[in-house]
Amino acid sequence: MQERSYLHKRHLLSHRQIDVAIGKESGKNFLDEKLRSLMLVNDFLAVVRIFNSKEIFFVALKGPLLSQRIYDDATVRISHDIDILIRKADFNSVYELMLSHGYKLSREEDLPVGRDGECVMPKSTYQISFCRSGSKFTIDIHWQLFDYLPFSHSRVSRIIEQNVTELTFNGERVRRFSLEFELIYLMILGSKHGWCCLKWLVDIKDYPTHELDREKFAELVSLMSANKVLIQTNFLLKRYFNKKLPFKTKQRVNSFVLRYPLDCINSKLPENQSTINKLKKFIYNFLMFSPWQGLWTLHANVKSQLFI
Repeated sequence: MQERSYLHKRHLLSHRQIDVAIGKESGKNFLDEKLRSLMLVNDFLAVVRIFNSKEIFFVALKGPLLSQRIYDDATVRISHDIDILIRKADFNSVYELMLSHGYKLSREEDLPVGRDGECVMPKSTYQISFCRSGSKFTIDIHWQLFDYLPFSHSRVSRIIEQNVTELTFNGERVRRFSLEFELIYLMILGSKHGWCCLKWLVDIKDYPTHELDREKFAELVSLMSANKVLIQTNFLLKRYFNKKLPFKTKQRVNSFVLRYPLDCINSKLPENQSTINKLKKFIYNFLMFSPWQGLWTLHANVKSQLFI
């Protein structure tokens, strides 16, 4: 039970995911988790209806749709919020729309006000969060995926536009990333967090990679400059689950970017913000995502041989 509690609280795995990990069925012991997931789906659909009512383009990130894609069940994964990606040009419309449906900003200071009293898109962040009375979940509205990449966000936006699929979920029209792009998104997301929670790695372990278009995936890895992330992902998959993604890359990576996530995963807290750990995090992000990292050569590079 201690192992189950650790995986659930520290690494944010659902009890059904833990059942698989430890080979022991929990049965009906955690029905409260199932109920909470159903509530999340209900809140997600409420937001979808709001956006669809005004024909606003959006992409659902992670959440129920990812759980549905991986497990054929929208309630398996744990989510603590609902993430929606919008076009930057729709920011003001979305802001007003959310307010008109009873939502409010989770933190009022997150949104600057212009000279004429109108809302202004924040420049220091790429998302704002809404909440509503009676709901346990925040709605995180994003207008870009990441805050730190070795190329422009406009380039990411163009790639996204070409890698969105539409489907019907519980009777509502929704959009999500293509199978190939979503996997790369999950890899980059986990990598940018230092893989501090096994939840991100389990998502990739269980992802339906057998359905991928391998040529398209390889092309997107190149377009997203994700070769180092792919090597790192395969290193961790092999380490914890004896599994690899079946894709090749000739990229070389510094051994520090392989050691750092191991320390994060094994730490007691998801993100220990001591001074030394802040420095390690800076070095890690520099080596993984800075366009200038190639100018800084440390010793002990490792060549990727993590292929199938």
